[in-house]
Amino acid sequence: MSTAREIMTPGATVLDPANTVVDAAQAMAAQDFGAMPVCDGGRLVGMVTDRDLVVRILGEGLDPRATTIADVMAASA
Repeated sequence: MSTAREIMTPGATVLDPANTVVDAAQAMAAQDFGAMPVCDGGRLVGMVTDRDLVVRILGEGLDPRATTIADVMAASA
């Protein structure tokens, strides 16, 4: 059985909650990721997924250039 360390992506890119969802989409596309961690000051505060972008932005008719990641991410507990 593999350990988490063996299958995780080292040096993963993280997003800032103040970034726009356009920033998130571009980062996901560039790295071919469907989900990315969101960190504030080095602390994990949530995750954002490609589904979050589709359902919350397109589904609710929000402006992706004006909507921040904090507005659509799943916050960590």
